[in-house]
Amino acid sequence: MSGQAPQHQRPPRDNSPSVRGFRPTTELSREREVYKYLHAWTSLVRPQSLHRAAFPDDDAALPTPEPCGDTALTALTQLCALRMHARRAMVSLVSAGVEYILAEATRTMSLQYDTTEDLADILWLGCCCFPRTDGLNDLALDRWRKAATYRDTAVAPRHFFKEGCSEHWCVVSDVTESPEYQERAFAQRASNLRFYCSIPLRGPNGAVLGALSIMDDRPRYGVSAAEMLFLEDSADTIYEHLQTSFVRSQQQRSESFIQALGLFNCQKSSLRDWWIGRDNDRIRKSGRYHVEVEPSPQDQQDRADDEFGKQEKAGFSVATERRQRRTDSEVREDHVDGVIPTSPTSESNANASTARIRQGVSGKDFTPSTNNPGSHQAEFVGETTSETGKRNRPRTRRAAASAEKMKKRRETFDLATAIESTYARASNLVREAIHGEGAVFADAKAASAALRNRRGIKTGFVPSSGEANSSDAGRDNTLQNPSDLYLDSGVNSMSEGDKSDSLSPKRICTVTGFSTRSRSILHGPSSAHRFALTEAELRRLIRRYPTGKIFNLADSGAIYSSSGDSDVAASEDASDGPKLPASSARRTPVSSDAKRLGEIMVGARTIAFYPIWDDASELFSSVLFVWSNTPMRYFDQSVEMNYLAAFGHSL
Repeated sequence: MSGQAPQHQRPPRDNSPSVRGFRPTTELSREREVYKYLHAWTSLVRPQSLHRAAFPDDDAALPTPEPCGDTALTALTQLCALRMHARRAMVSLVSAGVEYILAEATRTMSLQYDTTEDLADILWLGCCCFPRTDGLNDLALDRWRKAATYRDTAVAPRHFFKEGCSEHWCVVSDVTESPEYQERAFAQRASNLRFYCSIPLRGPNGAVLGALSIMDDRPRYGVSAAEMLFLEDSADTIYEHLQTSFVRSQQQRSESFIQALGLFNCQKSSLRDWWIGRDNDRIRKSGRYHVEVEPSPQDQQDRADDEFGKQEKAGFSVATERRQRRTDSEVREDHVDGVIPTSPTSESNANASTARIRQGVSGKDFTPSTNNPGSHQAEFVGETTSETGKRNRPRTRRAAASAEKMKKRRETFDLATAIESTYARASNLVREAIHGEGAVFADAKAASAALRNRRGIKTGFVPSSGEANSSDAGRDNTLQNPSDLYLDSGVNSMSEGDKSDSLSPKRICTVTGFSTRSRSILHGPSSAHRFALTEAELRRLIRRYPTGKIFNLADSGAIYSSSGDSDVAASEDASDGPKLPASSARRTPVSSDAKRLGEIMVGARTIAFYPIWDDASELFSSVLFVWSNTPMRYFDQSVEMNYLAAFGHSL
């Protein structure tokens, strides 16, 4: 049959902005997208060796490679090696300074266990990372970022993409003959690397997330048009897999959010028990070659510590003390002579009846009863007949016992301890649900009252965007040591009637609850730590961000946008263009606030600030700070902030 074979035309992605081209992004925005998918993928797969350095500094042997735990991604990578008739293939994500190898696959390796049919197909690097400048993809990344659209697929069927680098691919026929590539550690430490080909993994807006790389131990002339088209289709499929991982991660996070809210309302303080049960189910479903072993308590504890952090015990626990006090109270109540077990509804009605009798107020109990309805009214008017007295004696004894129980509860109830316990549980559950480094509740009544007194703030007042972002020249710099993180917990906060004049610029905020991966108020007061935020600074934060704010920080000090690609001015200065001196750059209130909070929460890469409004007092009763130190995690306005708002309403 004669004639030219029909050409396959690439349809535009459903989630592409349009066929007109890619949306330009800064390097900060690109890196944020990389970490978005990398964090989601690692939270699901949990690779133990991802952050292991692939190439030691000296000439020591390479570490033992660890296979990827994501069998679906490994299968896609292996398919590329098979279709390209190559020795191995790799999938990697590339940040500003590090290249992460997510999956490496060879043609005959097993997807379920560590074995190969061909000795030459053993893994070389496995799941690991190395500096971006050690890899070969670094030489092509800048070219890839300049692409305005997808590659035009209208080429002749016999066309070959020969050695070179373009905006859509990188082909090296023989690495040993290319000094530019040979000087990289990736090529120097490879045992037999000759042919190398890679194409970019692109996000929905064309941002370069990483690369799909093909390697062989024999030189090649190039890549055919059909092979290039297959690699591009595979790269799109791999991106869709990463997007699916992101969605699954969001679903799991939402499940943790809901579970934490439920546990908080049930007077619980941790997600650990629930998480261990779910993780045990995950291990049991890990594949046909998994050996069923009953997890030991120590193994479960170690896994929970790795997930949520290991707490330093201090010998005192608010939650433990509260449970012990409740248990002691219940034991004493059980020994009250003549108490007849009742339902909670009947018991509450009995308490109300006792109060009405004591105050001489007539009333009616609407609790369903088999007795004559007139008996209830006889009880209130004080009938003295023998029959009525006998019929109502059990209820009278029950009411007296309930009154005695309420009296004992009032005697043992400590409001300060109850508030401290509530905030302690809330801070720990919020931190565990968000998987953050720490969470701090600070008292905001004094700062909120000062704002109301000074400016006449009405209920629910929200500053305008211009007012909320106005700079404050009175920012005080004589603060506590930035390394001091926490203030002694306490509830001796200023009342809403206190005057704003008492807000000294150096007065430190009162912390009502805090939890980090190593310390928590649940396990004892922290007298050696301080949260060095002044009430004057807190007042400014509330005034500028009454509905909350997320600060995403980069290593350079630039600020990521909490959503989208429109970063603040500092972010643009840190992108591809020439960098201006810090003194000449215009500092915005957002960047100033982010810098200050970064000094308090040392090492934080993302910080969420949320004021909690109290309708009863018409004030912000407290504020919540949550932060994470991992560069792979960035809070999102539509996810974490909405959850903090829901948790704030529960308080």
